[in-house]
Parts: sequence; C-alpha cells; structure tokens
Amino acid sequence: MPKKIHPKVEGIVSALYMEGLTSRVIVQSLKILGHVISKRSVSNIVNNVGMLRKNQAQGLPPPIIKVRKRKVTTAMMRKVKTMASKKNPYQRNLVHVSQDTIRRILHQLALVKRRKYRVHRLLLPLQANSRDYVQVIL
Repeated sequence: MPKKIHPKVEGIVSALYMEGLTSRVIVQSLKILGHVISKRSVSNIVNNVGMLRKNQAQGLPPPIIKVRKRKVTTAMMRKVKTMASKKNPYQRNLVHVSQDTIRRILHQLALVKRRKYRVHRLLLPLQANSRDYVQVIL
C-alpha cells in the first residue's frame, strides 16, 4: 500500500494547482518545502483519484474500511505444532490454513530455524600465505 499523503500537503498541492502551476513545478516547490511527492501523486490529488478523495469531492462521508483480523486460534496453533514436530510433517492443506498463517504460527512458536549463510569465504593456509607473498612483492 502506498504511503499516505498528509491532508496539509494535499491542500498545498490543490492551492498551487489553482494558481495555474504544472505538476512538475508543484513537485519541485514541494521538494523545497521538504515534502517529497511524485508527479503521479500530484495528478491523483488534482483529479480526485481514490475512494476517500472521490467521496470528499462529492460531499459524501468517507468509506468504511473493514479490515479482517486474521484469526489464529489456540487449537490451530496446537495442530500446527503437533504436525510440525513430526519427522515428516503433514501438508498445510490438512489444517485448512494459508501458507502465510502457517509461517506466522511457526515463527511465533519458535519452530522455524533460520540458516545462517556464509558471508566470507575462508581461505586455506596455502592461499593465505600466497596472498601475503604477493603483497610483499608488490
């Protein structure tokens, strides 16, 4: 989801647009004021793109956004824990839960072991000596 634009910035954009400035000039003037915004965002503000702006332009109340809470019950956590603790774990389809939820449950239960990857390649003693020798010659 994109970053929300402050209503104060939207007001500045609409005021600058009413003065007859182009979107490029509006972006540059906002950058001077300390607000970084794209030309696309300026055009969205001017053209009332988006549910909230569209409703405000028509004089309607803002839309009600219902966010579903992902439910992870204790029974579900127990099922996942018993399934993951076996040598050959069952498929996630048997719990009827999405892959993201399973991953979140495993992370909460601390059953996921993350592998630490090597960052540096260890040198053999011969390679280390030859490298020192090359540096001395140069």
